[in-house]
Amino acid sequence: WGDEPVGSISVCDDDPDLEFADRGPWLSGVYVLGAARDLGVGRRLLDVAADRAQEAGATELWLHTGEATRFYERCGYEVVRPKTSLARDAVLWRPLR
Repeated sequence: WGDEPVGSISVCDDDPDLEFADRGPWLSGVYVLGAARDLGVGRRLLDVAADRAQEAGATELWLHTGEATRFYERCGYEVVRPKTSLARDAVLWRPLR
C-alpha cells in the first residue's frame, strides 16, 4: 500500500516440477499480500510476467501450485497434472500469444 509492495512474481528456469523439467519457463514466488487479494493484483502480476517472458522469447509459461489451482485456471492456465497428494502439487501451463 502506498509505496509498499503488495505482491511479487518471478519467471525462471530453475524451479521446474521434475516431471516437466524440460518445459518452461516457470512462474515462481507468486505472492499477493492478504489485504490486496481480490483486487486484481495477482492477475496483473501474471499479465506482466507473461509479457516479459514473451519479450524474452518464451512461447509458454508453466507453474506448480499446492493450493491456487482455481485462481490460475480463472487466469487462463490449464491443468496438466492435478494435485494428488500433499507432496505432489498441481502443474498448469498456458501458451503465450
